[in-house]
Amino acid sequence: MKWLANTRTALLDPHEIDLRDRTYYVPCFVGLAPLVKSIDNVGIVNPPLVQELPGDRMIPLLGRRRLQAAVQLGKSQTEVKIVSDRISEAEGFAVALWDNLGHRTFDTASTAVVVRR
Repeated sequence: MKWLANTRTALLDPHEIDLRDRTYYVPCFVGLAPLVKSIDNVGIVNPPLVQELPGDRMIPLLGRRRLQAAVQLGKSQTEVKIVSDRISEAEGFAVALWDNLGHRTFDTASTAVVVRR
């Protein structure tokens, strides 16, 4: 599936996105403080990708930490890209993994979570 072609842009309250959902979780154990400072100064440059599930439930696919930082800053709206529930869990996790591989160092704990998936 060409997931990017099947997205739409929206402004959402980050508090309404289920950040406890771990469907596409790629762990990162680095603190949020630098990201919070960056978003406070510049904003979110790259909109997070969320998946719309039945019942108007939204879960993070990419950008969980950006959304957490927006919540921490008390933001009431943030731009997101929404992908439908048609993307499979395997496809979504692959997108999340590839998105993180280029800029994240995976420690042993993070690697264990990814390999387990």
